[in-house]
Amino acid sequence: MVLFGGGGAILAVGTAAVVHEATKTHNVVYPVTGTGPASDITYATLQQGIGQNGESQVTDVPLPWTRTDSAHGGPDG
Repeated sequence: MVLFGGGGAILAVGTAAVVHEATKTHNVVYPVTGTGPASDITYATLQQGIGQNGESQVTDVPLPWTRTDSAHGGPDG
């Protein structure tokens, strides 16, 4: 019983950490460096709420290029 109670305490602390991370906002930065002509860039996106990745594309953009997106929670949105 003591082992089970101790394991329950660890589980509760771990669960609290996961819940805490799920409420945070995370910034994802996409930097593309280089020289030369304008480029087409395809990058991954997070479709929040359904936990699936998608793609977006920008065309004919000068380099260097940077995009910052914000996402909430873990990898499942």
